[in-house]
Amino acid sequence: MRLISELEYRKLDIGERNMCKALDDLERIRFEEGEAQGFASGEAQGFTKGEAQGLAKGREKTVFELRRKGNLSLEVAAETLNLSLEEYARREERFFS
Repeated sequence: MRLISELEYRKLDIGERNMCKALDDLERIRFEEGEAQGFASGEAQGFTKGEAQGLAKGREKTVFELRRKGNLSLEVAAETLNLSLEEYARREERFFS
């Protein structure tokens, strides 16, 4: 259907291959639409991933700071972040260094 409407839209000049031009134009339009959709999808995925990473870092920062102030024990802080005691200690040390 789109091909027919595209062909009707094109002026018929003698010697011009309107069908080929219409097909080329449709291919270009389809590519541009696909590119735009792909970009929008990738952008949305990037925002979602970035937001999740930011929230995780914020949570980690909060736990590190509460622990350093003495409001959380090492065990509770590590458990809150689902880390072993050793991994928690490494990350906390790296955070404050």
